[in-house]
Amino acid sequence: MGGTDIGGAGGGNGGVRDLRPVVGESADALIDARAPSLIRHSIAIVDDQIDMRQLLAVRLGMVPGLDLVGQGANGDEAISLAHDLSPDLMTLDLRMPGMGGAEAIPLLRAAAPRMRIVVYTSQVDGADLSKGSRPDATVLKGANLGDLVSVITGLLAEGPQDLVRIDLGRLPVQVAVDAFDSWVGLNARVRGALATEGDISSELLGDVPLKSSELLCLMGVFMQFGMPLMIASAAGDSVVNLQFTVNREAGAAARRALLALGGNGTLRAFNRAWSHSPTKEAEQALDLVDSRLVEQLPAS
Repeated sequence: MGGTDIGGAGGGNGGVRDLRPVVGESADALIDARAPSLIRHSIAIVDDQIDMRQLLAVRLGMVPGLDLVGQGANGDEAISLAHDLSPDLMTLDLRMPGMGGAEAIPLLRAAAPRMRIVVYTSQVDGADLSKGSRPDATVLKGANLGDLVSVITGLLAEGPQDLVRIDLGRLPVQVAVDAFDSWVGLNARVRGALATEGDISSELLGDVPLKSSELLCLMGVFMQFGMPLMIASAAGDSVVNLQFTVNREAGAAARRALLALGGNGTLRAFNRAWSHSPTKEAEQALDLVDSRLVEQLPAS
């Protein structure tokens, strides 16, 4: 156990080392030197109530090996924290102004696939926390705070879970850019249609089920898609090797959205409904990337 030698060599105290400070050496230094090394984990806290964030920061600061690296007040700030810092774990409230926690989870999965997510909220009624929006754990506010700490330390001990490596192969950068541009535009239009009562373009989906959360998962996949593409473009490369990691459930949700939007000519129908006429090259690029994503993304 640590640096305490019991029954070892040396000393006239029955093998027990003298732990009294040496002259000129502080007791703290001796304790630090003999303490077992800890695996450190980074934590981010997202809650719109600043007092709650401060209380959580104090409590988590009592846990050896946990480092608080950032705080946020809404889903947008949560995504920025995940993208910029890639913490090992994030606590996330559901009800926050602007983007709430449930809406943010699919994009958080894309921004930091290895990050564990713990929803810490007063109630979950009405929130869709299934499939691509599923957190790693949910803890209700009002319970003993030690319960939250136990969940956090347990998840961190497990490490990242359910990650899938996606390899779309090598593509010309311009082809990948054309596909990226088309899908991002399509996502924005479809999300708007689903959210607008009476928008007839949403009827083009017919009997194909499509949830807003699945569209967010698809947007998250294209966020991951965009990172190697951005690096290749900045370097002036003509070809990009599209490899990235996704959370399994978020990837499966993105695949469902992809099939709903791209299958049976649905994409072409949306383009006609919105009087959008992509170039032949852009359509071919999108078809190519779509087919590779459907092959690579997990079905469940």
